Amino acid sequence: MRKLTIMAALVVMASSVNAQFNQSGGAGLILGLGNVPKYVTFDADRPWFLTSTISYYPQFNIMESGNAAISIGTPVSIGLSTYEASSTADEDGIMFLADLPVMVDLKLGTGSTRDNTSKYGFFFGAGFGYTYTTREYQYFNPSIGAVDQVKGVSYGPMTHIGVNFALGNNLHYFIRLHAKYGLESVNFKSFGLTTGIGL
Repeated sequence: MRKLTIMAALVVMASSVNAQFNQSGGAGLILGLGNVPKYVTFDADRPWFLTSTISYYPQFNIMESGNAAISIGTPVSIGLSTYEASSTADEDGIMFLADLPVMVDLKLGTGSTRDNTSKYGFFFGAGFGYTYTTREYQYFNPSIGAVDQVKGVSYGPMTHIGVNFALGNNLHYFIRLHAKYGLESVNFKSFGLTTGIGL
């Protein structure tokens, strides 16, 4: 959580200096896969989720040079999905998701700056992410003799990569792939795909 706070502070600092602002929006999917808690001594379903999302990615270019730029941004995604009753859930339900990473990117070609006229470009970056979901997973914990609730909340290092295609009038289309490794007890690993328009 401290890393996320530090990187969020960097975003605020970037917005206070002479930094070019860029933004994009789109839709996609996020898949989360966790590990069965270590205290479970029998076969059990692993915690997981799959949800469709909408996203908004504000960025500040903190360094620009010719056909490239370095930026700090927050590719925020929110989503809703349903899940069925299983060994980890007593009944069907609806899950809300909020994905809140902070990323530092190297961008090349189109999409790197508003003035770039290249037809193609790509970007890659790294950062720290926090994923919140309303989903809870039930496992029997023999040490307490009762059912334990594992929350679908994850945080950890994150990376992403993507490509941009110019559409004219300072617009570009993008495809973004991202992955995060969770540092919490069940080590949720999330993978996502987002497509959309850069404005």
